[in-house]
Amino acid sequence: MKHSPARDQPACPVCGMESDVSMMPCKLNGSEYFFCSEQCRERFSDHPTLFSAYKKFAQAPLYKQRFLRLKMPLSAQQQADISQLPNDMMGIQRVDLAGQQLSIEYDLLQATLAQIEARLRAMKIPLAEGWRERIKSAWRHEREETELDNLSARKAPCCNQSPRGR
Repeated sequence: MKHSPARDQPACPVCGMESDVSMMPCKLNGSEYFFCSEQCRERFSDHPTLFSAYKKFAQAPLYKQRFLRLKMPLSAQQQADISQLPNDMMGIQRVDLAGQQLSIEYDLLQATLAQIEARLRAMKIPLAEGWRERIKSAWRHEREETELDNLSARKAPCCNQSPRGR
């Protein structure tokens, strides 16, 4: 997706695209933020300091690749729906289907595995639901949240280093 913010429209703080000012804005520390989509608004709400003013520097994409097991083989229509996922959801770079395994490559700064799984469920894609898959999924979600929390945290002095300026 090309980022081309118009001069009269504020840029989305998550992806840099032209925002929709009719969408409910989010206020943080006296600043008002507008978003291009509900997905970006959700990303900002989950980790506002990652995308807010003090983190204005351009972040490089944080690509992840995940493999998801499917409960059963997909129909031709479901396979066509899966192939459109990169066009339908920001941050998804590639989707490959091999038998009952789905490989998804995405930018963690724009989409999370939890959002992708929710979209797949909404598309009626049958993900495997055994205890092993649920544990793996929960572990991946927690790992992504921790990684995003670490990125959004302000740098603090290490316990064995004095703060700068002292």
